[in-house]
Amino acid sequence: MKKDLTFVKDHLQGIFLVRLLKKNGITKYRLHKETGISWQTLCSWHLRKAIPSDKLALIAGRRLGLIPDKNYIRMLKTEITERIEEIKARQEEIDKLEKRG
Repeated sequence: MKKDLTFVKDHLQGIFLVRLLKKNGITKYRLHKETGISWQTLCSWHLRKAIPSDKLALIAGRRLGLIPDKNYIRMLKTEITERIEEIKARQEEIDKLEKRG
């Protein structure tokens, strides 16, 4: 988990923060209002005067798409499981055909 937070924290500072805000189409003010992270804190991150705490990095990272939400992960897991089952079924069909011929 620490490595993931290091990545998130690095991308919540300086030009990376500005790029994330532009990519998500929001302003620092809107991020401040939606997450409850103080304006001063966001400005400090932008100027690289402060490093985000773990708690605030998680909050901002989720809002800016650096950390996928649990529902998205569950959906991907379900899709992967279904795909694996399809592949297993096809492999069984192939095995049966090979035994016949």
